[in-house]
Amino acid sequence: MANNRESSQSAPVARPASQHLDGLVGQIFLRQLLPDVFSLLSVVLWLALVIVLSLVSIVVPALAAAGATVRQALAYE
Repeated sequence: MANNRESSQSAPVARPASQHLDGLVGQIFLRQLLPDVFSLLSVVLWLALVIVLSLVSIVVPALAAAGATVRQALAYE
């Protein structure tokens, strides 16, 4: 799971990459420039989604492991 520092470092990199890809896609498929829209709300929502999915992917196996007996845990290969 990415910590806050990694997330805050990736957002500034995403901006120029998005602008470049917008220009390429617009020129290739539409033969015009696409408008550049970058919303802080979308960054926050994306970060929230990533955090929720990360927590679910951690909690579900942990709950399954917590229900295992010692015998099952030792027999697990």
